[in-house]
Amino acid sequence: MNIRSILLDRIKQLSLKSYTDKSFLKECTRLIQSGEGVIKRDNISRHFCCFFVPLHIPTNSTYLVHHIKADGWIPPGGHIDPDETPESTVTREFQEELSFKLTDEIMSLFNISPVYIEHPKTCEVHYDFWYTVLCKEQTPFMYEKKEFHDAGWFPIEKAIQMVKRDNEKNMLKKIKKLYLSSPV
Repeated sequence: MNIRSILLDRIKQLSLKSYTDKSFLKECTRLIQSGEGVIKRDNISRHFCCFFVPLHIPTNSTYLVHHIKADGWIPPGGHIDPDETPESTVTREFQEELSFKLTDEIMSLFNISPVYIEHPKTCEVHYDFWYTVLCKEQTPFMYEKKEFHDAGWFPIEKAIQMVKRDNEKNMLKKIKKLYLSSPV
């Protein structure tokens, strides 16, 4: 498996979407093609990761976690491990963080954005792929208590207010506009 080719393919998929930041896609492409490491194991300070946004469309809601290290409400997610695609990262992280095995839920690549870590101990910048996961029910996921203070389903409007980074607010607003019925 060639992770660089896979990441470049995901960037190409995102370039076809009208709402993506084309200059940031170019920055991601340059990093991938630079020869620098693209996962945490190979580049501790900046690397690609995945957020996933569980959505329950009938209730216009999303699932957020109150992350201990990030000290705030964010979508679940994590680092891409060696020999993983971004999609297999989402599947693994969903199982690890929420104790739920994805089966027939629809997972879609939505966007990518940078997250600049405010108080870095190791990571400084995450290049986060964003995936939506359409859930049939508002499953009461059994979240990882060592990693999260709390977690739950929230109406999308409340979720937008709860996240503190503008980048995450903007992504949730775009998700609301594209996936959920109430207007932005």
